[in-house]
Amino acid sequence: MQAHDGYLQLEKEKTPVLIVEDDRPLARLLGSFLQQEHYRVTVCHGIPEAAVHLREERPHILLLDLALPPSNSIEEGLRFMTHCLQESHRTKIVIMTGEGTMDTAMHCLCHGADDYLVKPVQLSTMSVIFERALQRRKLELLMESLREERLENARLGDLIGESFLMQRVFEKIRLAAERDENVLLLGESGTGKGLVAQTIHGLSRRRDRPFVKVNCSAIYEGLLESELFGHEKGSFTGAIQANRGKFESAAGGTLFLDEIGEIPPHIQAKLLHAVEDKEVQRIGRNRPVRVDTRIIAATNADIRQRLRDRLFRQDLYYRLNAMEILLPPLRKRERDIQLLAENFLRAGDAAPFRGLSLAAYEKLMNYDWPGNVRELHSVLSRATGKATAGGWIEPHHLEIDSGEEETGPSASTLSLQVRVDDFERALILGSLSRHKGNVSHAARELSLTRSGLHKKIHRLKIRRGK
Repeated sequence: MQAHDGYLQLEKEKTPVLIVEDDRPLARLLGSFLQQEHYRVTVCHGIPEAAVHLREERPHILLLDLALPPSNSIEEGLRFMTHCLQESHRTKIVIMTGEGTMDTAMHCLCHGADDYLVKPVQLSTMSVIFERALQRRKLELLMESLREERLENARLGDLIGESFLMQRVFEKIRLAAERDENVLLLGESGTGKGLVAQTIHGLSRRRDRPFVKVNCSAIYEGLLESELFGHEKGSFTGAIQANRGKFESAAGGTLFLDEIGEIPPHIQAKLLHAVEDKEVQRIGRNRPVRVDTRIIAATNADIRQRLRDRLFRQDLYYRLNAMEILLPPLRKRERDIQLLAENFLRAGDAAPFRGLSLAAYEKLMNYDWPGNVRELHSVLSRATGKATAGGWIEPHHLEIDSGEEETGPSASTLSLQVRVDDFERALILGSLSRHKGNVSHAARELSLTRSGLHKKIHRLKIRRGK
């Protein structure tokens, strides 16, 4: 027992405490008692002084009287409590309140305070509450350290995953980095194909050379050839200067071709030549340029179905697919959801939070995540804008539909999507009408690829003859 008491005394001596109380005799009494209990105590009599000390010292425990000058209003004390939580969510807050303001005490407990004392303060009660706050802070720091260790063990570059499926992906990434062969990444939208490509490059011998990304579905079909292979000045209308193209820009490094399945057939032929012979020919130039560029390609489309439909060249597919990595959807990585959520919250620029409540975690685990990791990040980003700084993120902060009636999309959201779809439908129908149903011409006018326009026609259920 003596050893335990000695250890507790040592812990207290390392624990800075801030008392914010305008009643000077009471503040002296409380400070003197806590010093006798071996805490390191600082006393402030007003909010401006306390705010400076809070910023500079970051106390472990804050004892706060809610009714403080200059206004002596409880609202000002509540605002300062919120400020404290924003400055340091690890600080344990114990509030002091009168017997007639228990509703206020309950409000504080719901918004980040750890405990409360009713005036007149019983010193024995305060001693127990402070020891409890000290142990709670110690336990939280231990849990945070364990979470950090778990997170570090589950990390490869900026990728995170301790599930069996992701650990297999990590093994393939390490192998791909060693072998320096072309890689094809497959998986649903939002599973992190771009991050995988960057990780492979970052672990490879090419890490000090350029990493160049091209979203093949986002570039107008008529400009894609120039973007990839370059052009000479004056080679076509608008070519006011020479362009080296992405293959040359990535020379010695890695070229990441995202949405590779959207590349039109005539450019696929030139891409095959570039991959096979390691040379490209700029538009308007007769002499080819040698390039040592590694290709990492990715698609969320069913590439094998596109092969069967002869929309993608088989010989190009085999050249790009020297090694294939399939990224699992988040719904098959339940073990990783908590880790990813904690990492996103820790890396965010928003005000600090204690974390996700157990009910919030349960809601995340019960959701199917059609948008995968990208959707999880988006949901948590919106949640941090709604939750109270220093408090917990609760289920109602998470804008997902997990089967609960109140979390479904609102009527205004549905109305907005309907309006957007109607607007897109009108644009596409107008363009098809002007070009007499010619999809290629309409796609060019709308700055879409032909396949991209076909996807929209299918999604919006547009009938060509209408």
